[in-house]
Amino acid sequence: CQAAFVESPRAGGALPAVRIGLPDGRSVTTDSGEIDRVLSGFFRREIRLVSTAPASYAAGQAAFFAKAGLVPPDGANALVDLYPVSVMATSTLTQLNVLRPESRLDQRRFRMNLMVGTRSAAFIENDWVGRTLTIGSGVRLAVALPDPRCAMTTLAQEELPQDAAIFRLIVQHNSVPIGSAGLLPCAGVYAVVAAPGMVRCGDGVTLA
Repeated sequence: CQAAFVESPRAGGALPAVRIGLPDGRSVTTDSGEIDRVLSGFFRREIRLVSTAPASYAAGQAAFFAKAGLVPPDGANALVDLYPVSVMATSTLTQLNVLRPESRLDQRRFRMNLMVGTRSAAFIENDWVGRTLTIGSGVRLAVALPDPRCAMTTLAQEELPQDAAIFRLIVQHNSVPIGSAGLLPCAGVYAVVAAPGMVRCGDGVTLA
């Protein structure tokens, strides 16, 4: 499936609807009364599209933070994967491809909100934890912890094949301690927004 906004989002405005395209050529928009029926039929299970996290999702989030002995960020009950922002350095992606070029470590596998252009070594983001990234004219991100990875990085998408070796590669080269949860395979970092604003491709980034 593929998804795209029906029109470009505007700063300060409500998000527009999203059009979801199915592999059989059909499409449905998220503001349609048919969205749940169409998705349920395609996936052959009951699907309900929601904009706020159900109790079961929030409980799963809380369980991770409790296990790791960490304080969840504000809005942890939102539909985010632990933290609202994820960031990766391009040098990490470059080095992973050097270590295993046959695995095609495309940035799409990691689903990052932001990619920061760097020329340093792999996993330089580990050193960003506890520090602040300033982007462009004043957006600030407080880096909270390394981004623990799972099998999602190995799944097929578009022309990228399923590849279980990707997860093993991260386990081997960057398993780091996350609170009291022990060693977890990480690539990139999680962050929270300390100062909001507009981010554009090509903005400068500083670390403090």
